[in-house]
Amino acid sequence: MLKDLFIKYNTKYQYWDFDEIRQWQDIQKKGLLRFILLEGLIKWGLLSFTIFITILITTQDISPADIPLIALVWAIVACLYGYSIWLGTQLSYNRHRNSNK
Repeated sequence: MLKDLFIKYNTKYQYWDFDEIRQWQDIQKKGLLRFILLEGLIKWGLLSFTIFITILITTQDISPADIPLIALVWAIVACLYGYSIWLGTQLSYNRHRNSNK
C-alpha cells in the first residue's frame, strides 16, 4: 500500500513513454545524490525556503540569528523530499518494466 502511494504521488514521470524512460535512465546514471541536490535542495528547497522566509520576515518578528536554523531544517526537509521523489519514480519505473516483460 505504501508503495502504491509513492508511485501515485511521488513520481517524476507518469506514463513511461520512450522519452521518459530515457530521461529517467540518464538521471539514474548521474546518481541519487545529484538528484536529491538538484530536485530536492535546489529546485524545491531553495524556492520554497525563499518564499517561506520572505513571508516569515514580513509577518513575524524573527531574529536574524534564527534564519540559519530555519535554513538547516528546510534543507533537511528538501533532501527528504528529493529522496521521496527518487524512491517513488524508481518504484514506478520498476513497475513499468515488470509489467512489460
